[in-house]
Amino acid sequence: TDGDDEGLDIFAPPAPPPPAWDAALYNEIINDRFYMDIRPTTQEQGSTVWAIDFQGETGTTDFILSWDSSTLGEGNFTLTDAFGGLLLSIDMNEVNQAEIPATFNRVLITQSLFTLDFAVTLTATDNINFPVDLIFGTGPDASDGFDAGMDSYAPPAPPPPAWDAALFNPIVSDRFFVDIRPTTPEDGYTEWAVDFQAGVGSEEVSLSWNVDALGDGNFTLTDAFGGLFFSVNMNSTDSYSFPITFTRVFIRHSYSSTLEISYIDSWNMVGLPLMVEDNSVDVLFPSSEPFTLYAYNNGYSLESALDLGIGYLLRMTEANTVTISGMPVSSVTASLNEGWNIISGISSPIDVEAVNDVDIIVPSTIYGYGSNGYFPPETIDPGYGYWVRAYFQGEITLTSGMTQTAKTTHIDRTKMNKIDFNLQDGFSQSLYFGSALNVEEQLQFSLPPKFDGIQFDVRFEGGFSHSENGDAVHLVNYSIELVIGYSIVNNPKNETWILDMDGTRTYLMGSGEIVVDQTPSEIRLIKESEIPRNFSLGTNFPNPFNGATVIPYELNKTAQVKMTVFDLSGRIVNELVSGEKPAGSYQVEWDGKNDKGFVVSSGMYIYSLQSGNQKIFDKLLYLK
Repeated sequence: TDGDDEGLDIFAPPAPPPPAWDAALYNEIINDRFYMDIRPTTQEQGSTVWAIDFQGETGTTDFILSWDSSTLGEGNFTLTDAFGGLLLSIDMNEVNQAEIPATFNRVLITQSLFTLDFAVTLTATDNINFPVDLIFGTGPDASDGFDAGMDSYAPPAPPPPAWDAALFNPIVSDRFFVDIRPTTPEDGYTEWAVDFQAGVGSEEVSLSWNVDALGDGNFTLTDAFGGLFFSVNMNSTDSYSFPITFTRVFIRHSYSSTLEISYIDSWNMVGLPLMVEDNSVDVLFPSSEPFTLYAYNNGYSLESALDLGIGYLLRMTEANTVTISGMPVSSVTASLNEGWNIISGISSPIDVEAVNDVDIIVPSTIYGYGSNGYFPPETIDPGYGYWVRAYFQGEITLTSGMTQTAKTTHIDRTKMNKIDFNLQDGFSQSLYFGSALNVEEQLQFSLPPKFDGIQFDVRFEGGFSHSENGDAVHLVNYSIELVIGYSIVNNPKNETWILDMDGTRTYLMGSGEIVVDQTPSEIRLIKESEIPRNFSLGTNFPNPFNGATVIPYELNKTAQVKMTVFDLSGRIVNELVSGEKPAGSYQVEWDGKNDKGFVVSSGMYIYSLQSGNQKIFDKLLYLK
């Protein structure tokens, strides 16, 4: 019975006067103390609670309780403080001992015969104050709200700054220390919010859990933004820490994570966002054209299946939304070659600036692909591929916890001259010009390789979006109308910039727009700096020379030019300049080597500058 049963129960005497050590079971139903207290069988879908009272001697700091967990019998046994788990909550099925501070003079043991799918103890601490144990789980007889005998309310958070942690149930808008929800549906998910309030001096919150207690399915810990800053696969790790600025996180349980990803007609850049049973392209992407899945490894290679961390080009027969189901991925490692690579991310978005911070990555060279061609993304999103340029061969690990360290040096593009190529739908690509950049800075303006079928693309000769002195512009445009905007913000008085489109010249001054009804076949950006009046060839200096000499020349208009060095027999020794040059003043260096790279003999040599029918000669003396 709930009271004294002769032959079963054993009374305990009253507690001795303090300070003196004492411990006894306390039966709240009949208001008496026992050393043995046998109650009626706990009902199915019910619970039984025992209280244990303590009294410590002088100097006592802890009480130790121990038990044989194998004798607990059926159901769930929980050891909590007298406040229902406010400061202490221990799953007795998982451990066999507990240390209880002497300030606790009463604890509770609860046996629950509610059927549970799983119940996980989540231990939260701010690494300064006491840990708080929170229990989340599911059961077939649980509701979304409070269930007596299963759930345990948490009081309102104390006034800040004070350490606090609790489960928050957004369905009933209340706080819990124990929150058991209905069984997660096979095609759905269950989500718990966990709220925190940091104490004075704390910098991060740490969570820990028993992986073996998680039960079947996938468990993911994310920030309140759906995994933008971190997304942790709880099945593969037993703890995670994050800054106190994150005052709410979410735990999601599902039996299969599902992502819906939209793709465009024709070419796409794709990636594998989940661990799946079958990674073949025809299973994952039924609307893709056969034999069009290409990886990139210093060249394109035809593939039949997708691997985590690798990005691919894939051609779709139509615009469609693909549903992919599998296990979430919170970390992938991708191998990179020096130069261009295609990568893919994890099951949640990653901040691009965090990826730019990795030493191997050339800043500002991460590009996604959409209906209007390449674009610089803000996040690495699940299910898509991205071009990225690497300084050297190596590996990059993408994780949900990646954060920007602010060490990346980006060139301030707002202080550069630029031309914007704008489409009707608002999409635009920009070219920059006129700035003197070193080799490493110029790499930040490199663009991914073009491919047949790209819808829109604009770049300078050589595959860059910046040119110091102007160059040919390669434009791919399948749109009807194009508006070209320009802005000159850095322009020395002696420089004039001209945009030449099929022979029609526009002088770029200040800012303005050019409406283009038909895509030009030839575009060139021309820099004219104090345009010389004559076509001329200067005297090299030094002369005579040993090592290298500099030859100046001037062009009074844009022209195809060639500068050649001859020996006295008229044989070509080396060609120093060849190609089209805008009007301006130039100088070229000759290192005294022939076109095969060998140093020439001492003596007199002739050098010439030729453009069309114009040809000028001069002589120089090389001494070893």
